[in-house]
Amino acid sequence: MWSSNYPAHPKFGGIKARLEESKRALAFLSREDQEWIFGKTALSVYPALR
Repeated sequence: MWSSNYPAHPKFGGIKARLEESKRALAFLSREDQEWIFGKTALSVYPALR
């Protein structure tokens, strides 16, 4: 689950900047893999988020 340690130490920047950087770094992955990393895994573990 991406950023499951939020909020991280402030020296690592805000959540928006980290999300954008992570999406750029993982752009080589398939769309489905990106969806699992950035949301579907959390929804499968915490169904109340739906």
